[in-house]
Amino acid sequence: MRRMMMLLVLALVAPAFFVAGCSITGRTAEVMDEEIVGCSLNTRIGFLEMNGDAQACYRDTGIYFVIENLGSNRISGLSVRLESDYDLTMVIKGSAVPGETVQQSLNFGSQALTGVRSLTVYPLVGSAEEKSICQGAGITVALERC
Repeated sequence: MRRMMMLLVLALVAPAFFVAGCSITGRTAEVMDEEIVGCSLNTRIGFLEMNGDAQACYRDTGIYFVIENLGSNRISGLSVRLESDYDLTMVIKGSAVPGETVQQSLNFGSQALTGVRSLTVYPLVGSAEEKSICQGAGITVALERC
C-alpha cells in the first residue's frame, strides 16, 4: 500500500516538476535561440562579385573590398582578419541594412603588406554597447593584387 501511495505521489508530482522545469528552461532556450537564429540564419554577407570575381584585393599598403548584406538583419559593423606575414584583425564600425553594400579601403600607411594570403570578414550584430561577432556567417576570400 505504501509503495502504491509513493507511486501515486510520484505520478502527480513529476509532471508538475517537468512543466515547471520546461517553462524555466524553455525561456532560456528561447532567448538563446533568438541570439543564435539572429546571428546565423538571419545574418549573411558575401563579397560583391563582378564577372564572377570577388571585389577584394590588396595593394602594397592596404586592402580594398566590397561586402553585400545578403541577410534580413541590419549589420552593425564588421570584424576583419587579414592573413599575411603579419596577421591583422580589426573592427570596422558602421551599419548596413539588408541589401546594402559596404565598400572599404583600409590603408596601413607606410607598413608594407607582405605574404598576403586571404581576407576573412565576419558581420557584427547588436547595439553600439553590445555587439556580437557572427562566427558562422564569416566569409573568406584569397586576396590578389589590385
